Amino acid sequence: ATGVDEYGEYGFSINSSCHNECPHGWAESIVEVSGCLGCVFPTLSDGTNPSFYRLFTDAGSLTSIPDDLFTGLHGEFSYNMFALAFADTGISSIPQNLFGELRGGMYANSVFSDTFRGTPITSIPENLFSNVVSLGNRGFQGTFSDTKITKIPDGLFSTLTGGGLYLFDSTFSGTPITSIPENLFDGISRGLMGEFSSTFAYTNIKEIPENLFANVGSADTALFYGTFAGTPITSIPENLFASVLGGDSVYMDE
Repeated sequence: ATGVDEYGEYGFSINSSCHNECPHGWAESIVEVSGCLGCVFPTLSDGTNPSFYRLFTDAGSLTSIPDDLFTGLHGEFSYNMFALAFADTGISSIPQNLFGELRGGMYANSVFSDTFRGTPITSIPENLFSNVVSLGNRGFQGTFSDTKITKIPDGLFSTLTGGGLYLFDSTFSGTPITSIPENLFDGISRGLMGEFSSTFAYTNIKEIPENLFANVGSADTALFYGTFAGTPITSIPENLFASVLGGDSVYMDE
């Protein structure tokens, strides 16, 4: 039996494996979603955007999401906007233009915190964040942690010019990636507290690009705390932190 909920003129539907009562929880009963959720909950006239915090968290039977799921949204992110939205679901791929015309916002925290955590995705579209220019604290905290990704696209953060505290905390931790693009953080010029803490912890990377942090000119407390913890790297490039100045507790590892 399948239950269907439909909303709005443009249509958005959720196909569920249960009708009224869901013994294992509503999220676990979701098997398919279709349509445009951003058309049902669009950006308001004053620029305010909705939050999709924990949207489909724990929907393990959900294996795909529509390309146009967030069409209609634009401007700056809201607090927790996509935090945990697809965490621990069964989705195996991410639509390339999923976040469309949304650009950023220094005061919007935890926008992509744990968004795809624990999913079986194996790759990340290079242009997924192509319009994102800034984020607040914990912007990409745990975004792809514990997924099956094997490679990080070269230009994943190419438009990003700044962010808040713990910006890349645990972003790729626990994944089977084996390498890091040297230009991944080219747009980051100021290192804030915990910005790269545990970013690549417990991955399979064996080498660190010498210019990975070449543009990070200043440092704050715990900037590199646990960044490469638990990895099989055997050496550190001599000039890895050559441009980093200041900071009273700039940890690289525990």
